[in-house]
Amino acid sequence: MVALHPYPRGFVIFRRDSSLALPEDWTTVSLGDSKWAFAHDHLETPELLPVEDDNRWVLVHGMCLYAGPDQRKMSPAERLAEAAALGDPEFLDMLDVLGGRHIVLLGNKDGFSLYQDAIGMRSVYFSTSAEILTSHANLLNELSSHQKRTPEQGLNAFMRAWERTPYLGIDALLPNHSLTVPRFDIKRFFPREINRFRRLSIQERIDALRTLWDRQWESLMEIGPDLVMSVTGGNDSRTTLALLAEHVHSIETFTYTTAKPANSPREASLKLDKKIVDQIKSCIALNHKYIVEPEKRADLDEHLKSTLAKNTIGTHGRWLLPYYLQSSGHENSLHIRGNAYGVYKLAWLPLNNKDTLDDLRKQYFRLTKNDQPHETPASREKQFFDGIELWEYSGRQFDYHRSELLFWELRLGRWASEIYNETDIAFNSLEPTNVRKILEIATSFTYAEKRNKLFQSELVNDAYPLLNFPGKNDLRNLYEQIRDRDAGVSNTERDKLHDSETVHGLQPDAVLTLEDGTQTEMKLPAGEIKIPAEHFRPGCSVARSFVPSEIEGDLTFTVTNPYSNPQAQGTWAFEVLVDDESKFRWDGADRHRPVHVSVQNLRVGMGVTVREVALRDQQGKTSWERASRATITSSIAQQRPVQGQVTVIADIVSERVP
Repeated sequence: MVALHPYPRGFVIFRRDSSLALPEDWTTVSLGDSKWAFAHDHLETPELLPVEDDNRWVLVHGMCLYAGPDQRKMSPAERLAEAAALGDPEFLDMLDVLGGRHIVLLGNKDGFSLYQDAIGMRSVYFSTSAEILTSHANLLNELSSHQKRTPEQGLNAFMRAWERTPYLGIDALLPNHSLTVPRFDIKRFFPREINRFRRLSIQERIDALRTLWDRQWESLMEIGPDLVMSVTGGNDSRTTLALLAEHVHSIETFTYTTAKPANSPREASLKLDKKIVDQIKSCIALNHKYIVEPEKRADLDEHLKSTLAKNTIGTHGRWLLPYYLQSSGHENSLHIRGNAYGVYKLAWLPLNNKDTLDDLRKQYFRLTKNDQPHETPASREKQFFDGIELWEYSGRQFDYHRSELLFWELRLGRWASEIYNETDIAFNSLEPTNVRKILEIATSFTYAEKRNKLFQSELVNDAYPLLNFPGKNDLRNLYEQIRDRDAGVSNTERDKLHDSETVHGLQPDAVLTLEDGTQTEMKLPAGEIKIPAEHFRPGCSVARSFVPSEIEGDLTFTVTNPYSNPQAQGTWAFEVLVDDESKFRWDGADRHRPVHVSVQNLRVGMGVTVREVALRDQQGKTSWERASRATITSSIAQQRPVQGQVTVIADIVSERVP
């Protein structure tokens, strides 16, 4: 077992004249001639070097992997010190080709500036009043007690709300920003220019990424960790597998599945993963095993619970930790992850592709909707616009979409970083695509190409094309999907054959959205939509979307929900959205007869979505899941000249759309 102690791989930066009760066995290093000191856990040791012919110094702490073209044998700190001597642009360019999970300090006698890795895998928290910076929020609060945040002050959604933490006065740093001490000034340093890769061909971009990827891998092999990697039936692990195809013999791969019956979308998804992974194993030789979730999960012992309560302010998949510790947890283990692929595919981009502050505000308010019942509207508005100014979202970010950056910096820099803190007790984490220049390549594609996951499929095709053959979140392989499409197999026949198709024009997967804005794909029978019992609580929703319109005109379809009961009204609602904007809404229990919907005046590229929204807390009650089950059928697209604005009509009374 590797790190069964609080704050593994952690650090504290503090004034040397302060008196702090640092964790036991931590080592302290003075930061040059400054008034600051750096303390760290024994699992990682920083490298501190002077900048030549200067009064400055560079410190690198954590796993730092060089991915650039220079073949000289130099440490990352040596490269950064050399770049800093040349100038600020050269220093920032060097940061762009570093991977791993680390922080970098560039300082002098007066103070320093701190930079995170590209997606902020190494979390950073700071208190201006206490003049302390740490790797973990709870560690900072132990060193200097801060007032706890209340629901009225935004506690419920703090993990998705800019810099907020459970403590007032302790803030998080977002990736792509530097923090300059002692003023504690925040400055965005990326993006700095128009995306330079947009003008390259797809093959040139593939070659550029693979060169960075392979060079980083060489740096990793110099460390020599024992590698583990989770494999699922989706696109992300498939991409990593392809890019690491020649190295998989030295990687221990695993898939977690379940022994439970497929009575919920989650269990069904885990079982689907296993079936698809079995297909993947026939295409590439893996050193693989399955971690099977039993009917009754293993409990965390009290020591682990108390350690985790310190290490992280977030929770995700803690049931896996005993299995990680048993099968893969030892001091040299490194877990290969794929969280950053969300940046490749516009996970949070509005369907209308707009890049306005109003669209960003709507997205942010959806992410922080758990604060809505407690924090005042005025406070929420102020918090949003204060963050817009602090994190420099108010102006145009060159040619980067602000929702794209929001996912990068909030989802990865806040939520994902805490997941790495959670699993630190079992192994350190590596995200191979966590190189800013790699992410710059990934963001150079058009919106349509990103939504279609073109770059990931092209990477697989270039690196290990056979891995494109098994279906991605679909039991049908590539041949079967093309065969069914070209043969015009009916919905009923296709559903019987593959258990994964939908009605004509409807996307194959439903999307489950949780209260925190997290979205996951759900496998449901053809045209079906329902709210799963385990997520039947306010703020959760399930949506199914039609393929964006290829013609101008109308789309008609039918929503059939057999359950109706006047006493159940107000429990859930159906909504019809056009380009992510709600246009029509009715109570889910209003009537059992089919509801016929017509969306009129659609323009080319517009997307139509049917969404079910939970309004009352009925979590865990399978009867309400059954009651919410509906089917979308009889979809017809009719071409005609557009006359006026988009309108949604139905043969049921619409509620007010909030």
